[in-house]
Amino acid sequence: MFSGGALFAATGFNWLSIHSRNQDSAPFAGVVHIAVVIGVIAVKELLSRRVFAAADTFDSNALKGDAWHHRSEAITSAAAAVGITIALIVGKDGKWRTTGARSPHALLS
Repeated sequence: MFSGGALFAATGFNWLSIHSRNQDSAPFAGVVHIAVVIGVIAVKELLSRRVFAAADTFDSNALKGDAWHHRSEAITSAAAAVGITIALIVGKDGKWRTTGARSPHALLS
């Protein structure tokens, strides 16, 4: 069931990328990517916790390694989310879109 949903979502993303490649911008693309990455982070962290619990139950180092693998993927996805967010803020021209703020530091405060 989950893999069918993932395949459906991947097909949709591929269709959107093919049909929006000739346009200057796809206004919702960044938001969709952020939403997907947040979902991936949540699922990977949930898998990590469940596999850690199973590793404790069965006293298995192999399961602990698998749990750490899921956790590292969640951390990597968090880094990707930061990169996508920065790309959305900076934009194609490489200038910070401050929307009224005077510097990039003002966006963080």
